[in-house]
Amino acid sequence: MNTSSGDWRLGLMHAGITACSWGILPIALKQMLTWMDPYTITWYRFLVAAGLTAVYLRSRGRMPKLSGLDRRGWWLLAVAVFGLIGNYVLYLLGLSHISPGSAQLLIQMAPMFLLIGGLIVFHESFSAAQWTGLLVMLIGLGLFLNDRLLELITLTGEFATGVVLLFLAAVTWAAYGLCQKLLQNQLTGQGIL
Repeated sequence: MNTSSGDWRLGLMHAGITACSWGILPIALKQMLTWMDPYTITWYRFLVAAGLTAVYLRSRGRMPKLSGLDRRGWWLLAVAVFGLIGNYVLYLLGLSHISPGSAQLLIQMAPMFLLIGGLIVFHESFSAAQWTGLLVMLIGLGLFLNDRLLELITLTGEFATGVVLLFLAAVTWAAYGLCQKLLQNQLTGQGIL
């Protein structure tokens, strides 16, 4: 359970660092794509993340116990793993076709798909304000894409290719998130990572 430090400045600093990191990430990845392919970048990102997470979990005695997974758990874990890998690779493939700013905006479909998945899979309820927020986001995406609608409808051009790849990246991330939620009784979020 997390406890509050009571220091709002510390929280603001952490939120600022996180926002800056997420803002810089697509720019850095776009530059990396000039000398490394998406698969190699993803391999290195997962290798470093897995190594650091394993060291952290092992030092705390919290390595996941995969032996306790049932058949359904293994399937969910497989979908989660391939969903996250698919998200990383498809995001980079999409980023190689469009600008970092466009990629960052379009990947916001991922939480929207997770939200819709929560409605379907977990039968969550939505307030009027939440439906309004979803509608505003959809209108915003429509306005962002409206000058390229013909290209998107015909699926021709670099931008359309990038949008389709980022759409698929968002779907795979949502699948990962839903599986992670379904696995929470058997594994921790860190353990799944």
